[in-house]
Amino acid sequence: TDRDPMWIGSQVWFASDRTGTLNLFRYDPATKELEQGTQSTQWDVRWPSASADGRIVYELGGELVIFDPRTKSST
Repeated sequence: TDRDPMWIGSQVWFASDRTGTLNLFRYDPATKELEQGTQSTQWDVRWPSASADGRIVYELGGELVIFDPRTKSST
């Protein structure tokens, strides 16, 4: 399942369960490169939404998490 697409700059970020649980992935239409952004194995990355400053907020295990695509880090 690929769902919840979000344009951030020239990249498309979306949630996918291609690794068994829903995680964030980045797709670059120019190069057709696909990269996994989050590495959750226990909980699904749910309801991702992009902010005006390019970060993604999502729900993970009942808590809100902020993912920064520039640094590939979550807080």
